[in-house]
Amino acid sequence: MLETTLRELFRRWTPRLERVGGPLAMPRDHSPFVRVDYESGLASAGGYTGDGVVLTHVAATALADS
Repeated sequence: MLETTLRELFRRWTPRLERVGGPLAMPRDHSPFVRVDYESGLASAGGYTGDGVVLTHVAATALADS
C-alpha cells in the first residue's frame, strides 16, 4: 500500500514523467555517503538525489584516493 501511495505522489509531482518507469530510491535522511572499510577493502558510495553527476564524480574521486 505504501508503494502505491509513493507512486501516486510521484506522478502528481512530476506529471511529465507519467510514462517513465523504474525504481525510485532515496535515503530517508537525504544524505549522500562514502564509506570505506579498510579492513575488508570494500568501499561504497550512494544516497545521491537529483541528477547526482557532480556528486558521483566527487565520491568516485574520494574512493579512488582512499
